[in-house]
Amino acid sequence: MKATQLLFAVLVSLIFFSCEEKQLEPINISKGKPAPVSDVVVMYAPGGAILSFKLPPDDDVLAVKAVYKLSNGKVRESITSFYGDNLKIEGYNDTNEHEVLLYTVSRSQELSDPLLVKFTPPQESPLSKATRTMEISSDFGGAYYTWKTWIKYFLLQKCLWNLTMGKCRLPGL
Repeated sequence: MKATQLLFAVLVSLIFFSCEEKQLEPINISKGKPAPVSDVVVMYAPGGAILSFKLPPDDDVLAVKAVYKLSNGKVRESITSFYGDNLKIEGYNDTNEHEVLLYTVSRSQELSDPLLVKFTPPQESPLSKATRTMEISSDFGGAYYTWKTWIKYFLLQKCLWNLTMGKCRLPGL
């Protein structure tokens, strides 16, 4: 009897004293906009570039983000943590001048002022070179694709087919 009364008293006290409302606060308090990166060096690559930079001497920096627009109008982002010191920009199928905006991201997700970097890829992308040299021949119940690449670059080829009323056709056609 005394054990059940003691257990009941403990449970009641736990219910009354453990129901404390917590005030929700941000994990990281904002210290303002972070400083932008410095000493940006552009290393050219086919269809893009590799941007090396120096982080600001601020312990609030979480990442560096690059925002750029491809030739087809799509906006892409490339992000690296504060452990990295470079970003890979890729996806350009031409040799025109392109612009990249570099931002420093703080731990409270605030962006620094953008740093504009311009570069011109020396060669078109390996993908556009491969599509110009692609040959398709018949194979046992399918197709056999071959193409030439002059540099060692990983290319992935994926075929997507829609099945409509028993006939295969390429998506979008």
